[in-house]
Amino acid sequence: MIKLLKFLLRCLLKLLYRVEVTGMEHYQEAGDRVLIVANHTSLLDCILLYAWLPETPTFAINTRIASKITSRFSQMFVDLFIMDPANPLSVRSMVKFLSQDKKAVIFPEGRITTTGSLMKIYEGPGLIAEKSGAAVLPIAIDGAKFTPFSYLEKQGHIVWFPRIKLTILPPVTIEIDENIRGHERRKHAATIMQDIMYLLTYSSFNHRTTIFAAMLNAAERYGEDRLILEDIKREPISYKQLITKAMILGRVIRKNTETDEHVGIMMPNVIGTSVTFLAVQYAARVPAMINFTGGTQTVLRSCETGKIKTIYTSRKFIENADLQELATALEEKICLIYLEDFRDRISVVDKLAGLIRSFYPIAHYRRISKGISPDSPAVILFTSGSEGLSKGVVLSHSNTLSNYAQVSCHINFTPQDLIFSCLP
Repeated sequence: MIKLLKFLLRCLLKLLYRVEVTGMEHYQEAGDRVLIVANHTSLLDCILLYAWLPETPTFAINTRIASKITSRFSQMFVDLFIMDPANPLSVRSMVKFLSQDKKAVIFPEGRITTTGSLMKIYEGPGLIAEKSGAAVLPIAIDGAKFTPFSYLEKQGHIVWFPRIKLTILPPVTIEIDENIRGHERRKHAATIMQDIMYLLTYSSFNHRTTIFAAMLNAAERYGEDRLILEDIKREPISYKQLITKAMILGRVIRKNTETDEHVGIMMPNVIGTSVTFLAVQYAARVPAMINFTGGTQTVLRSCETGKIKTIYTSRKFIENADLQELATALEEKICLIYLEDFRDRISVVDKLAGLIRSFYPIAHYRRISKGISPDSPAVILFTSGSEGLSKGVVLSHSNTLSNYAQVSCHINFTPQDLIFSCLP
């Protein structure tokens, strides 16, 4: 009966959410005494774990949730361990249960996230794992928070059937020095569990892709019509507009540059800078962000170091920032392309091609980017040169996206947030 129910659930969930599960081999590595921890993103979490875990573990649930009718109904199919993670007696009971070589699932946050990121991690789960000697098996649930079964409807990015992925990480054993006792020991166990949960959250983010592909995936997930960029002109553009503009400009840049060429961008903090940066990414070239505040000689040395033959800039920006001397010096050695003049190179065919491709951007980009690795150079940044010669720092796509993933583990970014970028 249980096997049949699990099979039917897997079929239904695969049909609706295209569920993907990776790392199942780590489940076998964990052994018999296992504390399974997962991020709590929606009401679907328990169903997903129940359907895909090879064995049916005991689910530890909060006393407040246990009183609901759904919990009583679920007891017909799974064993529930009712506990309060802040109650020492509940913690002791769970330790005793796991010590019998049992498996249990617990959500260290204690409740479903209302931010989309990790909530407060209680001390109980870490202490349970340490006292029982159980292996901690982290499972990252990604995508379920976008379903109507989450608590994020106020953030406005709910879709009916998003793609869901379960990632099972290698098991971890919490070991604490015997000299650490009392409250410090509980605090230490909680810190280790928090680190495990941060690693779990980080692993759910796909940093093994390109920046342009990550932007396309974000547009698909949050909606192409969502406004995403705004500058001093107060004329915001959506994901759809950003993608279309980048594809049109990128098509022309591809014609005028060589494969993997380092292309300089010397622009102010405006939408056009983002469009140009993504256009260079789309064209499979490497954008180099020129630090125009460093002075003429520093910029010239940066271009020499970065092997930059072409720089895209703006006449209006050069005039307003009083950079005519720098522009004149650059034009003697480098091809300086002004975007105002560059518009004449964009033909009707280029515009139509970009517009058509923007209707199926993911499929199109997947086809043209087969040779681009996540470890390929994605951007070149230059130091200010205040401590000597300006140095160029090359970051790969994976480097850049990993940095974002690490920051998002600690900061609750939501679609309602406004992020001010003071520099291009």
